[in-house]
Amino acid sequence: MRKLRQQKNTGFTLLEMIVAIGVFIVVVTISLSAFLNVHDIQLKMSAFRAANDNINFAIETMVRDIEEGRCSRAIGSPDTKCGDGSNDEIKFYTFNESDEISYKRDFCAGSSGNKCIKRKEGVIWSNITSDNVNITYLNFEVSNSNLSDVYNSSGIFQSGDNKQPLITITVEGVAGDENKPKLQSKINVQASVSQRQLDAVYQ
Repeated sequence: MRKLRQQKNTGFTLLEMIVAIGVFIVVVTISLSAFLNVHDIQLKMSAFRAANDNINFAIETMVRDIEEGRCSRAIGSPDTKCGDGSNDEIKFYTFNESDEISYKRDFCAGSSGNKCIKRKEGVIWSNITSDNVNITYLNFEVSNSNLSDVYNSSGIFQSGDNKQPLITITVEGVAGDENKPKLQSKINVQASVSQRQLDAVYQ
């Protein structure tokens, strides 16, 4: 009889099982939530790096081209490309005035539906940002590039105002799953650049 009673007292009661299962569920839920939060943070950081790398590369490329380029042309008929004001597209000449360079915001070459920053030298347009990053805003604010600063009303070269064309570039972009706004990363970058050559040396 003693052996039978000892066997009956071993094991867990129903209440103990319920409590143990409840604790286990709570621990698993907390652990899973923490894991999902870490995963979401990793996705958001990955999206931020993609947006940051793409936009910074585009800014550096545009700044370099503008620094080495010319808003006005001295060879042949007087002409200017940059123009004063704010626009989402800009055109200017290469340093030796042999070709034109253009930048604009347009749909990427693909079916993503995102917009990229595009560059054209000659007749070929190419993306300089990835179609994984949607460029939501691009603006070029230009000053000191009026044609009258270089040529008089008769089209004859004049001394110029010794002011370099100044261009302020503003870019905004977003990366990440558009169906999950909380996991998207947005970035805004602005840079100002002026061409290296003064108007007065165009002769």
